[in-house]
Amino acid sequence: MKTSYLGAIVLACSMVAAANAQDDYEDYAYDEGVAESAPESYDEDVSTAKSSYDYSSEVTKSEEVPVAMDLPEDKSASSRPKNRFGFHLGVGLSGTYGNEEALGYYYNPNTEKYDFDERDPFDGYMGLNLDFGFMYVFYINNRIAIAPEINIRLIDYFKESDIYYARVHDDWGRTYYEPVDENMMLVDISIPVMGRFYATKNFFAEAGVQFNLNLAGSFTLDNAEYDYSEDVGEWNGETFGVSLNFGGGATFDAKNGHAIEIGLRFILDLTRLEADEMVKNDANDSYRNPVETKGWHLQFVCNFLF
Repeated sequence: MKTSYLGAIVLACSMVAAANAQDDYEDYAYDEGVAESAPESYDEDVSTAKSSYDYSSEVTKSEEVPVAMDLPEDKSASSRPKNRFGFHLGVGLSGTYGNEEALGYYYNPNTEKYDFDERDPFDGYMGLNLDFGFMYVFYINNRIAIAPEINIRLIDYFKESDIYYARVHDDWGRTYYEPVDENMMLVDISIPVMGRFYATKNFFAEAGVQFNLNLAGSFTLDNAEYDYSEDVGEWNGETFGVSLNFGGGATFDAKNGHAIEIGLRFILDLTRLEADEMVKNDANDSYRNPVETKGWHLQFVCNFLF
């Protein structure tokens, strides 16, 4: 009986010692970073939990994947505006420079005789000019463009004559002379080729060369008060001429994508106004030598672009 009792005590002490040894090992493993393998059932439970967990809820705004977006249209300096076709209109004043005297056989209405003399045939002349036609603006980029034109050009030089007079008669049959206006007109085809520089989208400076082809010319004497007009004869302009053009302007948007340009232009003729041939006055049979006088023109310009 005592033996059985003693065996039970020994068995209980052995179990207590084994339990204490297990606790000491676990404390040591925790302190030293040693972990025992988890049972297979534990790994399966963890895998199941991970697969069922929604990680999308953990993504913050800073971790969101960027989405591709369409870039806006390129508005850089290299972008080129569309080319434009349009109408051109120019109107302004004309004058002469490089005037010289011409030797000629001039009629004097006061004495009704001819004077062999030298006179400046363009002395005191001023004029009006008109251009109208078509143009095209070709943009190389948004700063530089080329703008050719083809126009009909009218130039009318006039002054109160100091050598021509209108012979009129009063109710008593008396004859006397009234002053008249000399009008010298040229009709040309002009082809300017202008280079443009756009300082901004709406303001530009331009310069270029202009080619002129003379179609016709006339020389008349007029007195509106007495309804007097006399065709003195043809005034032949130089057949082919060249001019230099300088100017600038502004562009304004119009309806339906159109545009209106307003500007100023200065035209300096490099060739003579009249042909190198004798100038005759058919009305009184006088004549003179041609001169090298050239013209200048200041224009107000208005263009309409489609």
